[in-house]
Amino acid sequence: MVIAYKNKLGSLIILRGIAALLVCFCHFAKPLSVGYSYAGIFYFINAYGKYGVEMFFVISGFVIPLSFDNGEYRIRDYFTFLYKRLIRLHPAYIATILLTLIITYLSFKQKQLPFPETFESVFNSLFYFENLGLNVVFWTLRIEAEYYLFIGLFFILLKKHRTLALFIVIPLLLLASQYSTFDSIELLRHLVFFLIGTIGYLIYSKQGDRFHNYFYLIGLIIFSFIYTSIPGILDSVPAAIAGLFTIIFILKYKGKSYILFDFFGKISYSLYLVHYPIAKQLIRLMMRFLPASIAWVLFLVPFIIILPIAWLFYKYIEHPSEQISKKINYSQAKISQQAV
Repeated sequence: MVIAYKNKLGSLIILRGIAALLVCFCHFAKPLSVGYSYAGIFYFINAYGKYGVEMFFVISGFVIPLSFDNGEYRIRDYFTFLYKRLIRLHPAYIATILLTLIITYLSFKQKQLPFPETFESVFNSLFYFENLGLNVVFWTLRIEAEYYLFIGLFFILLKKHRTLALFIVIPLLLLASQYSTFDSIELLRHLVFFLIGTIGYLIYSKQGDRFHNYFYLIGLIIFSFIYTSIPGILDSVPAAIAGLFTIIFILKYKGKSYILFDFFGKISYSLYLVHYPIAKQLIRLMMRFLPASIAWVLFLVPFIIILPIAWLFYKYIEHPSEQISKKINYSQAKISQQAV
């Protein structure tokens, strides 16, 4: 079944679904990449599936500025924007923390091992001051939170003083990303991918000089190929390819999809959050009883089990939060509605 998108970019729905699936498959494949049948294929999936994260970063870099334009965002709306993001994303995040703690606590207790988290570490993770190590996807949420703090201010500079933003502020930020002095600001190490999305937004919305925007986008892509190698986290070439593919797809795709892509796109955030702690325990349990020759069963069964759980998360936690967030308007939008 084909779906036509009228008020939203079909490319974003598709890309969110692809990005979430890539990260999920990466984590499903990791324990099967050594000593199991088709280990080479699973090693490949594990090695490259993680670059779905860069796809998410480019999508955020594109969609948040676009939503600012649609919502008539002004600097006085900065805290309203942060509140909207909090309402939209945080309930599912907190629910996932609770789910992760329950699953891993039971696992550690069964193994008679000391539980690695403390009240302090859990409390800090609620506000992104610390990454809860029991769920490996949480580190990206801290970066997204830092991005929201940044883009709410940078967007105003980009709109009012585009030359200053593009040719002075962004180069300085990218330069700072290469120095360990600023390692505490995790966003800087991944900022180029968000910026690729932001320049893509300028191109899509036809703001500024088209040639200059494409020239700047090419410069960012070249930077991502050369300067984003982070040992243990990123390898610059496949990460850059993921970013390049994402922005090209956003700009060139014309807005039709299939119902399956729409489904994965809608539940992508919930799927991204909940898959790891559940799959980790399921795969470990199944590995005790199933032979290495049927590794595909170990790969597919957790995915089949996790899908309905992610859908329930979306339906009863994420979607209601999304609806509440949509009802919160920026000040200028309220004025416009009252004038009508």
